[in-house]
Amino acid sequence: MINKTENKEEGCRKTAAAEKMRKAVSIMMAVVMMAMVTTGCANGGKSETEKNVSGEIVMKMPTYKAGENTGAKFFVPQVERFNEKYKGTYRIEIEQVPQESYNDKIKQLAQQKMLPTMVESGDKNWMREFIIPNKMSYDLGPWLDEHPEVKKVLISESLEYGTVENRVVAMPLAISKPVGLFYNSSMYTPSKNIRDMTFEEFSADLGDNKVALATGGPAFFTQLMFTAMIANEPGGAEVLKEGFTEKILNYNTPVFINAAEKLQKLAKNNGADNIISAAGPDAMNYFLSKKAAVIPNGPWFAAEFDPSKADKWSNGFNGEDVAADIYPGNVVISNLQETTWWISDAADDRQKEAALAFLEFMYSPEELEAALLAEGGVAPNLEYSEEFLEKQKENKVYSQLNAAMNEDTAYVVQVDQVMPTSLSSTEFGKIVIKLYDGSLTPEEFCQALTEKAMLSQQ
Repeated sequence: MINKTENKEEGCRKTAAAEKMRKAVSIMMAVVMMAMVTTGCANGGKSETEKNVSGEIVMKMPTYKAGENTGAKFFVPQVERFNEKYKGTYRIEIEQVPQESYNDKIKQLAQQKMLPTMVESGDKNWMREFIIPNKMSYDLGPWLDEHPEVKKVLISESLEYGTVENRVVAMPLAISKPVGLFYNSSMYTPSKNIRDMTFEEFSADLGDNKVALATGGPAFFTQLMFTAMIANEPGGAEVLKEGFTEKILNYNTPVFINAAEKLQKLAKNNGADNIISAAGPDAMNYFLSKKAAVIPNGPWFAAEFDPSKADKWSNGFNGEDVAADIYPGNVVISNLQETTWWISDAADDRQKEAALAFLEFMYSPEELEAALLAEGGVAPNLEYSEEFLEKQKENKVYSQLNAAMNEDTAYVVQVDQVMPTSLSSTEFGKIVIKLYDGSLTPEEFCQALTEKAMLSQQ
């Protein structure tokens, strides 16, 4: 017979053992959870792809300045220089995005609350109507005040434009890049400065020489020429200026119709034979192979005329033969009322730290001078080094472009800046093909632009 007292003692022992086990399990779970929390805090809430074991801050950057894009030629090596200088501290990982879809990509990420840490420019109306009112961009004002060496090189008009309600919502410009045109002097010798011609005189002066244009993607080179033609119309420069503030939806006006007529005539009489299908690289290749004597393009294109790029030349092209001027009617395409990079206010402090380090790097005298030598332009508030001034003399087209501008030069914004984004980035190129092949009259072309612009507002 079992003693009741023994049964009771045995039960107590089992209860005590179970309680010890329960406490042990609870302690183990607490330790695991604490380890998880500690690891999460140490990583700043970031995955291993964003912050590696060594503590290096990795910033992923969607950009169109990669691959074959013209802007990649300077920007990608610049990122590499930054990564090398700050190796072990910061690293930028480029994610290539096609230029024509970049703005839409950024808008989509914003809607998903997944904005990248750094964004380059973007749709200006969208910025003014969505990003800025919702304070989604980081205020750069205090940082600029703490870095006077950066603030002093900024262009005042750009700083004023980028300051909204005492917040610097995006990084102002330090460099202005006036956009004109280039011509091959071994094929075409202007009877006088192109700047001093009308477009009618320019077309007649070209004779049988061809102009490299393009319709692929945003039809960049066509947009440049169309912009200059608009600016040559009475009141055209003012129309472009006003359109920068409020997008133009109606193109059924004499300014645009007359400019479209000039564009159609130039394409018919002097357009290169590939303009119906040409993308940007195709147009540039035509110029570099002497299939076209003239190309409208920015100063950055001058890098292709260096002997080190001779492997891209053909048919006897020689970079020494290239000269530069601005557009007929004394017009140059340049806009100081714009900004460049902005930082997402939702980014964590470590990501903002990396972004600010990259801004400081890009706006250092060495990098600004490197950008000027590679892509042209002027930095009016930068004190140039003697070494830079000597190197700049080696590039005659930069000197010619800068010398072509005078006190009477009209500075205008590119036409894509006054159009709704969907029109300028994709639809314009599709519609201008029909203007070039004659299936649309100038009036019908402008009506098609208007319809697409209105559709973008729905």
